[in-house]
Amino acid sequence: MGRERAVAVRGQAGERGSGCVVAPGLVLASARVCGAVGSAVKVGGMDALDGSVVWAGTPGGRNDAALVSVDGFVDIEPVKWGRFATHRPGQACEVWGGCGSGVRQATGQVRQTEDRYTVRGRSLATLQGSTGAGVFVGDVLVGVVAAHPQGPKLVAVPTDVLWDDGAFLAALGASGRLVAAEFEPLAVGTGRMACPSALVLARHEIAPWQPRPEIMASLHAWLARPGYPVWLLHGPAGQGKTRLALRLGQELPASWLVFWPDPDADPDALRVVADSRHPTLVVLDHAETRLEQLSVLATANVKVLLLARTHGEWWEHVPGVGNALVGATIQRLDPLTPTADRRKVLASYANALPRVDGRTAKLPARDKNDHPLTWHLTALADLLDAAAPPQHTADHTAEGRVLFHERRHWEKTAKQIPALATLDRATLHNAVALLALAGLSTPADAEPVLQTLPGLSAGTVHALITWFGTLYPPTSPRRAFDAPEPHRLAEHHVARQVHATPDLTTRLVAVATPPQVTTLLTVLTRALAHGPHHDHLAAHITALITANPDTLAVPALVLMLTTEFPDPLLAALHTVVASSDTTATTLIALGAALPRDSKRLAYLAADITGGVARHRRSGSTELAQALSDHAGRLSKVGRHEDAVVALEEAAATWRELELRDEDVSRLAECLTSLKISLARVGRAGDGVVAATEALRLFRALAASDSERVPRLVRAVEGLASALHADDRYEDALAVVEEAVVLARALARRDPDVHLHTFSLVLSTLSFHLLMLHRDQPMALVEEGLAIRRELANRNPIYLDGLGLALSHYALDLVKAGRAREGMVAIDEALEIQRALAASDPLANSEDLARSVGYRRTVVQAVVKAEKASARHWWSRVAGRGKRGQA
Repeated sequence: MGRERAVAVRGQAGERGSGCVVAPGLVLASARVCGAVGSAVKVGGMDALDGSVVWAGTPGGRNDAALVSVDGFVDIEPVKWGRFATHRPGQACEVWGGCGSGVRQATGQVRQTEDRYTVRGRSLATLQGSTGAGVFVGDVLVGVVAAHPQGPKLVAVPTDVLWDDGAFLAALGASGRLVAAEFEPLAVGTGRMACPSALVLARHEIAPWQPRPEIMASLHAWLARPGYPVWLLHGPAGQGKTRLALRLGQELPASWLVFWPDPDADPDALRVVADSRHPTLVVLDHAETRLEQLSVLATANVKVLLLARTHGEWWEHVPGVGNALVGATIQRLDPLTPTADRRKVLASYANALPRVDGRTAKLPARDKNDHPLTWHLTALADLLDAAAPPQHTADHTAEGRVLFHERRHWEKTAKQIPALATLDRATLHNAVALLALAGLSTPADAEPVLQTLPGLSAGTVHALITWFGTLYPPTSPRRAFDAPEPHRLAEHHVARQVHATPDLTTRLVAVATPPQVTTLLTVLTRALAHGPHHDHLAAHITALITANPDTLAVPALVLMLTTEFPDPLLAALHTVVASSDTTATTLIALGAALPRDSKRLAYLAADITGGVARHRRSGSTELAQALSDHAGRLSKVGRHEDAVVALEEAAATWRELELRDEDVSRLAECLTSLKISLARVGRAGDGVVAATEALRLFRALAASDSERVPRLVRAVEGLASALHADDRYEDALAVVEEAVVLARALARRDPDVHLHTFSLVLSTLSFHLLMLHRDQPMALVEEGLAIRRELANRNPIYLDGLGLALSHYALDLVKAGRAREGMVAIDEALEIQRALAASDPLANSEDLARSVGYRRTVVQAVVKAEKASARHWWSRVAGRGKRGQA
């Protein structure tokens, strides 16, 4: 807040006002009060400090502010400079003014104009001498008071007006960018360095930056390109993802906002990002664990850079994002071979080490190249060994060596707290392991978890909680302390403690909340990547889940989509599902947690849904739906005969029930699935029967509810596919033509919703015409192309479809004897596909290569046509010549 920053200011001419201490020895005030550069100023009350103006704007002008240098305020942290990101009306603010030796505060609401803020509030009328006072939103300085007319209103200069002035920034000695005042309460902080391991955290940027020019150029190009809001950058822990994202934000123009949301921020609160009036980059670290936040941000009309350890199936199951992730760039960040001068890296750590615990060290001479984080951990370990040589350590990995010193630091700081001074080393180490395993962040979280450690009094538990705050200061106002970092080091520590104290996790499971259970399994599986005792830890994870299925089975299933090491989880879940002791409640919960589709979980899903069906009451809608779900999972693993049996039983169950409209729809969907499965087992004729019954049901539903017509269109197409599978091509074509009529009517009624469906139905018609060796009418081809063009104009995700349609259109034009028009079409297709391939080569190169081949065909046709035209011309000339001779 601004209380500790507010000071009284008196100018050389006797003008009185306020000021705001913005950095050690630097006060922001009003140019009207302070005067020109070099003017003498008094700052403070009774014992006022002498100051001198080092920068001044124009008194009464748009930049009416001044910076005053004083010999004082040396212990104050630099203020957080910010601006408003949105045009939301009535933004709440506080104005802090100095008055003699005291401070006055008033509240108000800000009205924004281009280069002025107007602040209104009843309490402002009592805020005398406020010219030069700071205007704050939370702890963010957004303006400085320029004038205070009579009444409950004042005028302020926005901070972004000041930051547009290079001379102001030079006098301030500032770098970086303004934060968004509305976003800042939701942002993750940097935190201070309180443990030696904090030196290698990317957010502190201690080590020199090692450039990655190619990927940085690609990211800048993505940010400059409209559309395509999401980029996923994935790679193992310590690969450099966070540092790369930090650097990207630093390189962006000052007009951009860069926002790192707090993992604990309410997803609904993040909707404010959608109102940003500035170009905005949002960085979501550990994105695979933050799907609810991602579902909000991906549709917020900003650029979202996702950092994740894996590109797993979690990517396909983000809720509520529509097409926002279609066309997203997915890139693995390859390991970076360290090329920076190791002496410079060591020197950086050596310079920063005294900020942690006051130690200094000479630089060791040894050199080593390795994985980026390993390399940095090794450098830090060498430095720490030089500062305080270890007597012995059995773990010679980079993590183990740093962890030796980290544990020394824990023990040293604990001895300074009376209640912990005599606590044994193992308990201290287990307490830190629980901090990581449960993701503790507040005393309320920590108290029941720490009480699982044997023999601790309430006073000792409270002392441990206080100790956590000194070791790992919070990076968010919602936390009292953070989890140990870097995560790789914490996971290494967890693996060691679980090996030494196997019941540590068992006792934790007994009291853990659902979020803590998820964190427990996440940390344990991540520790498999580089922690010690790999085989023991994997067996421990499996045993822990199988012993606690009611608590751990569903979180383990959800984690399967994101983890790099699913095997222990999968083994446990197969055991749980197969066990006769597993309750119906757990099986049904597992079934509800299954994603719609997952290759990794395919066989397990078939077993789970089978178990759910066995527990459903005979003759119930729940049984019918469970059998349908089970059949779908059986089909996914190639058990089509079993799927037919399950679907036939499901359909028979539905037919025996008194059905509501929703149940009729489910029966129709069941019959549609049965049609597909019957075709797969060679019973295409029976599939036609099932599809016909399904279509009859969908027609009845659509007759009473026009909102069901789109589903009717798909049902008509379903019957056509069944007829095609039964080799009844003419009948299939007739049915598809009905689908075209229905879809065209839908598209005319609501093109925003149904135009894409119509384009797909036209593609189906093209296929059936092709099967009958019939040319598609050119009018139909051009109608389909026009739809693709309109879709692409509405949303760039449809550009690939337009490119493909244009390349096929070019070939159709060649067949129609219009080769030159075909040349125009294929060149347009290539222009689109080259641009798409440049942004995502893996997804678009195949279409581009195919179109290049098509162009050769079109060129040959053009050449052939030109030769034919030339021959015709010469024959006519020759004919005229012969007639002339005659």
